[in-house]
Amino acid sequence: MPGTGYADVLSSRVPPRRHRGISGAVGRGTLSALTVAVGVLGGLGWIYALREQGWLGSGPSVGDALPLLQLASFDRQPLARIVAAWLLAGLITGLVLAGGRRVPRVALAGGLAVALLWLDSEASHAVARNLRFDHVIAHRWPGAGTWLGAALFTLGCALPGGGPRRGGPVALPGRGALGSSGEAGLGGGDLGLSGGQRRHAGQHHRDRPKMGGDGDPVAPE
Repeated sequence: MPGTGYADVLSSRVPPRRHRGISGAVGRGTLSALTVAVGVLGGLGWIYALREQGWLGSGPSVGDALPLLQLASFDRQPLARIVAAWLLAGLITGLVLAGGRRVPRVALAGGLAVALLWLDSEASHAVARNLRFDHVIAHRWPGAGTWLGAALFTLGCALPGGGPRRGGPVALPGRGALGSSGEAGLGGGDLGLSGGQRRHAGQHHRDRPKMGGDGDPVAPE
């Protein structure tokens, strides 16, 4: 159609309500991804802070826990410090995202944590040794600190419960739970009447006298 743009065609084919739903879902997904990215940066920040204070320095050391310090050979950090920092960062992130369902939240947190920490490790290794980034990605496998940090962050993010499921029963005061079809209590449109009450109602309906055309009751045959 002449003079009709792609946006006009799209808006004419997609109902407004559905279009708003898609836009809202994209916005929520983007905001959740940004929240997870900030949480991963927060986990690295917690390890730095605990290292500066000298806290939780017990346990075996894990390499590649602070990739940015590979040049100074300070990337190895105690296990207790790694566990505390990443669990705390994941828990805070999970609490921020607790309004959504748990499974998508955990999948997003785990995938982004692995990707970000892996890129951080590879980039730090390339800078510390003056190597090409693409060469490092193709030939180097990150250390244990990368995978351990991602796993602990994901675990912490999974600890808070999920939000309410959409389309589930909704309890109203003085009534039974209403499902998606709006039927109450026992379902089937019985309005919560017991079996005896339904029988009495049917009997009362049968006992009512039949009315003639002039409004006078018709005698039973």
